[in-house]
Amino acid sequence: MKLLTAKQKLHRKHFLIDRDGINCLYCELELDLDNCEIEHLDNNEYNNDIENNALSHITCNAEKRTNIDYQIIAQEKLKSNQRRIFKPYLEDKTDYGNSPEIEHNVNVKSFVKQFLMEKIKIDIKILFSDALNGLTYLCGEKFGHCSQITIRRHLDALCSPWAPFMRITENGKRYITKRDGN
Repeated sequence: MKLLTAKQKLHRKHFLIDRDGINCLYCELELDLDNCEIEHLDNNEYNNDIENNALSHITCNAEKRTNIDYQIIAQEKLKSNQRRIFKPYLEDKTDYGNSPEIEHNVNVKSFVKQFLMEKIKIDIKILFSDALNGLTYLCGEKFGHCSQITIRRHLDALCSPWAPFMRITENGKRYITKRDGN
C-alpha cells in the first residue's frame, strides 16, 4: 500500500464526510476541510483501505497516541466500518432471496418469453436478429440495462429442444417460431 496523493486525500475526505458526517471521530466537534486529517484507525498510514479511514482534527489524531479512550473509539469504528462494507452483500437480497442480478435475469427471461409468445401468436415467426436486437432495446428501456449477450442466452434457452420455441432457417435466414405441439 502507499500514501495517498493530495488529490486522493481531498476525494477521500469528501467521501468520509458523506459517509460519517462532518464531526471529528474523537472529540465530536465540527471539522473543516483545512483543519482535519484522514485518521488511520489501525495506526498504519500506508493502509488506506476505506474502512480504515475516518476524519479527525489534527490535534485529536496526535492525541490518540496516548489517549486510551481515543484508541478504543478507533478500534470500534474500524470494526463498524468493516461490518458496514460486508453488510450490503449479506442483506442485498430480493423478496425471493436472490441477489439483484439474479432477480434482474429472472425478470428479463420472463419478459423475453412473454414477448415471443405474443409476437409469434400474431406473426407466426420472427426473424432471430430482429428478436435479438429488439429485445435488447426493449429490456434496456424496461429494466434500465440489458446486454445482447443476456438476450441471446435467453433466446437460446427458449429455443432449446425442451422449450416452447424453436429456430428454423428459411431462405438463409434464421427465425424463431412456436414449437410444434405447444
